[in-house]
Amino acid sequence: MPKVLIGNFKGPKGDTGAQGERGPEGAVGPTGPEGAQGPIGPAGPEGPKGEQGIQGPVGPAGGVNSVNGQRGDIAIAGEGNIEVDAVEGVITARTTAALDAAVTWHSNRNLLDNWYFVGGGSQQGGWQFPINQRGNTEYTGNTYTIDRWRSTNGRGVVKVNKDSMSLFTNGAGSSYFLQKSNDLQVAGKTVTFSALLRGTANGAIGINQADEAGSNAVDVGNVQFSPIGQEWSLYSVTVKTKSELPQIQVYIYNRNNPVDGEVSILAAKLELGSVQTLAHKEGDTWVLNDPPPNYQQELAKCQRYQLLVSPISLSPLCFIATKTSRLVGSFSFPTAMRVPPTLTAYNVRNIDTSEKINMTSFNIAANELGIYAIDKIVPAELKVGDYYNVSTIFDANL
Repeated sequence: MPKVLIGNFKGPKGDTGAQGERGPEGAVGPTGPEGAQGPIGPAGPEGPKGEQGIQGPVGPAGGVNSVNGQRGDIAIAGEGNIEVDAVEGVITARTTAALDAAVTWHSNRNLLDNWYFVGGGSQQGGWQFPINQRGNTEYTGNTYTIDRWRSTNGRGVVKVNKDSMSLFTNGAGSSYFLQKSNDLQVAGKTVTFSALLRGTANGAIGINQADEAGSNAVDVGNVQFSPIGQEWSLYSVTVKTKSELPQIQVYIYNRNNPVDGEVSILAAKLELGSVQTLAHKEGDTWVLNDPPPNYQQELAKCQRYQLLVSPISLSPLCFIATKTSRLVGSFSFPTAMRVPPTLTAYNVRNIDTSEKINMTSFNIAANELGIYAIDKIVPAELKVGDYYNVSTIFDANL
């Protein structure tokens, strides 16, 4: 019988068994000790600058330390000058009259355009006041005169002088010199109109109101002068305007009594509030609170209402004739006009031949920003293909 060995031996490897279920999560161990603080990093870039805060209210006026050797506060009334020096922190007043030279005179914004009448007029070519694009030194009848100001009587005569404007009446009847505005937004508010005047006539200054079209005008207040006097005098009128009438009309009125009497005007102002800030008196002399206005700013305000393009030889309006009755081109106004203007054409001039054509009838294509064409020109005498200058007034006056 053969011998059989029975013992341990290693058979072939079997397949891997399936993974058993995960056991429960163990408990969290204790927190370790805090590490040392790291080094400070470099500074970051500077942030943007914040907006400036609003200005705080004006503080109360301080007292005067010494006036003519007397300590304490001082109340100053009346008109005149006071000279104030600061010596080692002590304010000493040399006079006890009103604060003219010691302080800047308060002045509200002037709501009128072309309000300063000294200089002889801009037609002289040297930026003199008042703005006078139409260029005449005398205007007669119911018409616009210097920019923004109108004479409203057929017999009215307005003259441009070196030191003032003058308002006359040619024969019987009275005359008005006025300025109209639709966009002041003062309806329902208190306003003051003032003017520096002298002359020989009786009359008044006042404020009218009307609807936006200028109709249904009513006088809401006036101050009369009788007579006005040969020395410059300040006249002012304060009214509470009517909220339902948006158009404001300020006027200076020559009653023509005596006949051929004159009213001269140095400056005028319309402002919010019940106090005039046009001028103050220094001794016996009226002095304007504000310096003369900026010429370019006043011209731009006036050009919202009218723009003169003349003389024709220098006109920037250069259009080409596409028909015997049509000119086409493009011209942008230096200031956007109040509304699309009408065109009062003097004439057109052929650039090559210098031939002039007086237009008696025409249509225009324009808006507040510029003009693009002049059409249906009578007489239809343009030469097709030629270029023409145009001399005109663009009119957007009220």
